[in-house]
Amino acid sequence: MQVKNVMKRSVEVVAPDTLLHEAARKMSVHNVSVLPVCEGRRIVGLLTARDLTVRATAEGCDPRTSQVREVMMFPAICGREGQNVNEAADLMQKWQLNRLPVLNRQKHLVGIVSLRDLQGPSPRDNHQPKPKR
Repeated sequence: MQVKNVMKRSVEVVAPDTLLHEAARKMSVHNVSVLPVCEGRRIVGLLTARDLTVRATAEGCDPRTSQVREVMMFPAICGREGQNVNEAADLMQKWQLNRLPVLNRQKHLVGIVSLRDLQGPSPRDNHQPKPKR
């Protein structure tokens, strides 16, 4: 099975010049822990909740004046939409990623895949209600 068959196509992104507090708000509103950092459709980095909490704090960044580019991970580790899901899982394990941005042949961001997406549905998914936030 290929990554394009299990990835989410709707992806929230931020620009490198986005202020950290705006990125944090976007993560909160959309309930995500990772935001690809893009210039147009090209990914230039990856911002995780850990980058916002640990790296930004350790570096003394002011969230109202500091930009995403100051704490983002780059280059971004990405998968390809035609990649086998097992290869994507291996890549995620190697780099200790829970989410992997997915690129097309033109190297444009077309989706994102999680470890859970790659594992498929579990029997528990059909029997337990999702918690409300």
